[in-house]
Amino acid sequence: MSDFEELIKQTKAIENENLPEANAELSKVRELLATLESDSPEAAAAREVEARLVALVQEQRERRLRIGAAGLLYMKGELERIMPLEDEAAFAKANPVTSEGKVVFDDAANDERQDAIAKRIIDAREPVSLIVLGGGHQLSDNFKRSSRTNVQYERIELPAWKTLMEQYGR
Repeated sequence: MSDFEELIKQTKAIENENLPEANAELSKVRELLATLESDSPEAAAAREVEARLVALVQEQRERRLRIGAAGLLYMKGELERIMPLEDEAAFAKANPVTSEGKVVFDDAANDERQDAIAKRIIDAREPVSLIVLGGGHQLSDNFKRSSRTNVQYERIELPAWKTLMEQYGR
């Protein structure tokens, strides 16, 4: 089992077993906090429990983001097979979020990542591949640079994405 498949398996297990309970407990803790004096020892203990539950929910959210829309469909049994589009190194290098939490885009690193995605799709030698990426990805040039010339690439944009890009001048 690949690391990606293991991440999907872990995400599914938490989604089905731990997350509903964590969300229910979080609601209860927040209801309790609303009734307590803010400087009481009970409130301090409840805030600690709340912080742990929020961290669990946030970790699951990050796992879901990492596996992406296709991973979620696979997790629900709606896709028969799935493969990661790039290796961990290409993904990490192009990640725009710095260790300080700032967002800094590196066009060269992102282009390398997209080259790695195009190469992996071509190397899979599947007659048809469907990929789901964020709206900022455009792989036309990456496929053109490849040695294979029989690739047909179709990009579909959602109307909401187009509207956002028009509003923010991209």
